[in-house]
Amino acid sequence: MRETANKLKILYNAVYYSLHRTAQTGCNQNRQRGGRPRCTTEQEDKYISSSTGTSPPKTITLDDVMSSARDLSNLTLAHEIIVNRDFHVEQPHLPQNSLEKQVKDIVHKVFWDSLESEYEHVTLKGQITSITQENNPIRSLVEGRVQQYCRVLLATPNSHVNPPPTPGGLALIQPGLTSLAVTFVSLVNFNKQVYSPFYMMILKTLLFSNAAPPPAATTPQDPTIQNPVNSN
Repeated sequence: MRETANKLKILYNAVYYSLHRTAQTGCNQNRQRGGRPRCTTEQEDKYISSSTGTSPPKTITLDDVMSSARDLSNLTLAHEIIVNRDFHVEQPHLPQNSLEKQVKDIVHKVFWDSLESEYEHVTLKGQITSITQENNPIRSLVEGRVQQYCRVLLATPNSHVNPPPTPGGLALIQPGLTSLAVTFVSLVNFNKQVYSPFYMMILKTLLFSNAAPPPAATTPQDPTIQNPVNSN
């Protein structure tokens, strides 16, 4: 918006400067003809000098003018969208037998027939590429079903011999998924066997740290030595 305002200001200054130069030229011509010249007032000169500055104004090209016009049109449209609550865009409805309708249908048919396969290819490529994103719904669904399958495999006895059925939608990756899940279960069982004694000691320390210690075991004595006989 600031850039658009600057362009409009430059355009306004250029037009005003051109008008001022035209007025001065006419003033000089009238002076040469002997008539009463029409010159600018002191107030107008101060305004022009403060607007244009000491240096001549920047040259405005047609592209700059068209760009400023487009920006101004966009600002008008944005203002209308914000102010008017009933603003909405409607697709134009052309008459059935009109020339515009026939041309539109022909162009749409020609371009769609030639670009439909390419459009489908681009759409499929975009869907495959978006799977790498963390919040992709397809990725989240597949990841949840894989985790569910691994949990079922852990809870099933002899799952490496008779693995449970694959969840729906994962039939294409069933061989690789089954092999990966069996390897995962074997690793979990191996960790249980190796680290279970350490886990048991930690659990005992946490659970029975405030409990009273068990009574000390006493060694049974021989009844023959309960009443020793003095040799004296």
